[in-house]
Amino acid sequence: MDRETEEARKGKSFRAFMDGDFSGIVLVDREGMVTDINDRARAWLDCRHRDVAGVYICNLFPLLEEELLNDVIRQGDSVANWYAQNRVARFAVNMEPIGERDDPDGAVIFLQKLPIPARTAGGKSEYSVTANRFFSEFETASGAFLRTIKLLKYTAQQDHPILLVGEDGTEIPALAKCIHNESGRRKNGYAEVECDALSAEQVSHLLFDRAPESESSGMNRSIASLQGGTLFLGHIDRLSADLQYRIALLVRGVYVAENELHQRPADIRVIASTDRDLKDLIRQGLFREDLYYSLSPTTVTVPPLRERGDEIIDIAIHFLDVYRERYEKPVKLTRGAFDCLREYDWPGNTRELNAFCRKIVLTTPRHSVNEAFIRSALEEMKGPDARQEGPAAETAGGDDPAAQIREALKRNGGSKMRTAAELGISKATLWRRMQKYGIRDGSAGKDTRV
Repeated sequence: MDRETEEARKGKSFRAFMDGDFSGIVLVDREGMVTDINDRARAWLDCRHRDVAGVYICNLFPLLEEELLNDVIRQGDSVANWYAQNRVARFAVNMEPIGERDDPDGAVIFLQKLPIPARTAGGKSEYSVTANRFFSEFETASGAFLRTIKLLKYTAQQDHPILLVGEDGTEIPALAKCIHNESGRRKNGYAEVECDALSAEQVSHLLFDRAPESESSGMNRSIASLQGGTLFLGHIDRLSADLQYRIALLVRGVYVAENELHQRPADIRVIASTDRDLKDLIRQGLFREDLYYSLSPTTVTVPPLRERGDEIIDIAIHFLDVYRERYEKPVKLTRGAFDCLREYDWPGNTRELNAFCRKIVLTTPRHSVNEAFIRSALEEMKGPDARQEGPAAETAGGDDPAAQIREALKRNGGSKMRTAAELGISKATLWRRMQKYGIRDGSAGKDTRV
């Protein structure tokens, strides 16, 4: 058999494979342009009646991640179980390079159609909020934060519980909304509960009080309205043991109301957050191990603002623009003023930076804010305890300040906020001293994580 005949035979075999496969299949070249597509993919991508040869795949399928595609066609990586949705359907997407992995000729993209969760009859509850945030809002993020966003985009599509770990004041609540909005559950309910702001009784009432007899589901109204949706629990470590048990069941797809033994199926994705070391809390008997292992397989750490370099400036500019427009004050900062913002630790993260930018716009009498004004405002914000950074401040509580901090952290279960309050210093001062003395992880005999 000559070479031309052999190539024709292979071509016919491959076409038969493409047309007979239960997946949608798209072939693209090394530039991402469509070279071939089977009928199933044409139907799913709503392009049955037009020629798409030479069309850039991300124009045909906009929710396909361009960065992931480039990883395949430029670097020879494989992508498995990425999820994306267009106006027709939701898909599981696998991508494999064609040719040599070191120098691919293109990629083959497999699409598997998935069901979209139906909106429940309950609608939104009185506790629901609008998840009006999207990952695209963080385009100017730093390298560290962009890596976090990329991981969250992927995990958003997996439909598993997620544990977000990070300090107070970071963008965790906004990121939880982004996860919901870019998941297959985005058309269903979303609600958030800040566990450190409510008592155990209040949380239990919101989520697990017994439903009125007239409700056939047997679920609390707020939980019933979240069927097929997402529940975000901020500071989940603050929950009581009883509530931790009920949340652990909920993560596993089971709902148990207060004062009941009857278990009902539940379809709610749980996203939880914490600023503490949950393993350490388990050792202290303060956190349920089964809940931790239900949440921890998909754990994503959100970096604090101080680790994000010049992104501090980008975020500050955004906040300043917001308040300049709101208060109609054309305020601008000098280069030295921006340098001051970059040098500060921002223990309250973006929440603190937001409040500070608002303060600057409201209080400055000038159009141009210089370094001296910013330094003065930062000193005001830190307070007298933070300004007292000399030897007297370090020895005020005893001969061994490092041991004092370790013991206080141990007494307060690793909470830096409560530890700083007990020691009579600001959280920023506590963080700087922990850095100075190398206190990183522990409580009972170990150091607390920064």
